[in-house]
Amino acid sequence: MKIQKIIESQNSLLSMIHEKLPEIKHCEKLLKKHLPEKLDPHYWVSNFHEGIITITVANAETATFLRYQKAELIQKLRAEEKMTSLRNIEFLSAPAHMRKTFSEASSSITKRTVSKDTCNTVDLTAEYCNEPILKAALERLGKTLRKLSTE
Repeated sequence: MKIQKIIESQNSLLSMIHEKLPEIKHCEKLLKKHLPEKLDPHYWVSNFHEGIITITVANAETATFLRYQKAELIQKLRAEEKMTSLRNIEFLSAPAHMRKTFSEASSSITKRTVSKDTCNTVDLTAEYCNEPILKAALERLGKTLRKLSTE
């Protein structure tokens, strides 16, 4: 009797997942349409429920990029067919065992470059900073930025 209840429970769960799959695939297709192609291996839609898309991201870099794009992305998606009920986009970090797979797919999303003016501004700010901890942090940041500007 217990085994039969477990099987029924699993079947109903599989049925629910099967029903949600086309909706999730549609969301993912629309996201791919509005996001840079180089991001594709770094995120996937994990849910769409009550007007909220949940996107699982592979790394902090992708999450940050998507968070900055969030408002514009919501606006673009709401203009799409079947997405007028979109209320929000949430982001989840990929489980640890999946992050390695994603990092192997692509080592970097964007080429990082920093202007000399940015380096100089950080250096100048550090020079005139009176708070020792903040000054040290700004000096480290300036050093890191100089490395990025020469690469």
